Amino acid sequence: MKNRLYHISELVFSYHQKKGSLTGDPVLRISDLKILENRVTVIRGHNGSGKSTLLKLLCGLLRPSEGVIQTSRELRSVLVQQEPYLFHGSVLHNLTAALRFQRGRQSGENEKASRALEMVGLQGFEKRKARELSGGEKKRVAIARALMTDPEVLLLDEPDANVDNRTSKELEYLIGDLKDKGLTIILCSHNRGFAYRTCDDLVDLYQGCPVDHDENIFKGIYKYSPGMFSEFSIGDWIIRCPSLQGEFNTAVIPPESITLLPENQSRGEGNVCSGKILEIIPSKTGMKILSITGTAELSVLISDAELSVLDLHAGDCVVLLFNPSSVRLY
Repeated sequence: MKNRLYHISELVFSYHQKKGSLTGDPVLRISDLKILENRVTVIRGHNGSGKSTLLKLLCGLLRPSEGVIQTSRELRSVLVQQEPYLFHGSVLHNLTAALRFQRGRQSGENEKASRALEMVGLQGFEKRKARELSGGEKKRVAIARALMTDPEVLLLDEPDANVDNRTSKELEYLIGDLKDKGLTIILCSHNRGFAYRTCDDLVDLYQGCPVDHDENIFKGIYKYSPGMFSEFSIGDWIIRCPSLQGEFNTAVIPPESITLLPENQSRGEGNVCSGKILEIIPSKTGMKILSITGTAELSVLISDAELSVLDLHAGDCVVLLFNPSSVRLY
């Protein structure tokens, strides 16, 4: 089980504040939010939803107007802005500057810069002029510069903004590689596909407040087959999904598309799996049921009336059904 890195509780933040009082509408209101270690947490939302503000609060550039952000320990974190500022001069100068700001010139900093550039896929860029690079290259240089400080937490503000599809895909691979090397990554994006493909955990912000997204998001392997349906493997669990040309690593199953039946009822067609109800949670749009299959945990959304008719309770064994066409691939 992953360790909790941040715990945000009863947080309120407003940019317009006087000592002891708030004079403007809060940008953020978060009653309870936990962020886990060594995972990619994506904060998703429209422009103005508070995504960038939350990143600045997490790295200490801003302080809450009310509430607290608790950390499991003192953290080394660094924020890479959406439009990172690069100094005049070479890429190497930009990277080694990060160390000199911390503790002055050190031996081995050029070698460390080369390793950081290799990590972001820019080997041999040391002598290139930083401000003459493409937009995607500038973002990767900024990430390499952040890595020079040996952070435990890397915060990325809209890393996929204003880049082409190829660069966006390269950034997705980079984020996955950095997580595999032990970093905790928290990023914000309003791009649905980028968010799904990179995230381990997804936080939706709406007008400064986290909202339940409830979607079942799974990483796996897509195997294309000609015809109407193909297969997506989630560990040992194989589901049918629409046949689409392309590379996909994420399947999303809407909770409202899943039908629940008691274990002894007929199973029908489509994707069928057996599960067990973990808990039943009231939600704004009905009742959310958490059910576990052999390899995955699924959220299912049904109405109060359906729950009453089916007479289901926590601990009951059930059958879960969903149409292959309801699976979305990213």
